[in-house]
Amino acid sequence: MLLEASLYGSLMVTVTVILHAAGTTLWLKGLYSLNRSFPHLLHTANFQLLILTSTTLIIVFLHLAEIIVWAAGYYIIPKVEIILSWTDAIYFSMVTFTTLGYGDIVLTGDTRLLTGIQSINGIILSGWSTAMLFMVIQTIWKELFKRPDHYT
Repeated sequence: MLLEASLYGSLMVTVTVILHAAGTTLWLKGLYSLNRSFPHLLHTANFQLLILTSTTLIIVFLHLAEIIVWAAGYYIIPKVEIILSWTDAIYFSMVTFTTLGYGDIVLTGDTRLLTGIQSINGIILSGWSTAMLFMVIQTIWKELFKRPDHYT
């Protein structure tokens, strides 16, 4: 039933958005607190590298967790009959979340709606992550331009 697929999709979008919001908020609050406690660290190249690398890894792990949420949904929804293993569920979820969509696994019937919902979810959360990473990079660059003599 179309309504049932919409409800499953809405639930998974809600869970992934909450997960993403919690993860990014906690990470940014942590960076803010660290910068307030040790403001001189932001001016060191090694710390900047650590911040950018850590932020990127946090984002990747958040997306992997969100992909797993969708995979769990595909695996446990009774009407999704094509996904027979947990590996298939994760694989299908990953290619759908990233909008890669190889097409080797294709949902049928009303459950097809879930793939569109997940793709939209993936695009939005990827954009959110890109914006957050950009903001972190921009913050570092603003600090560098405040102290141009630091690297001379």
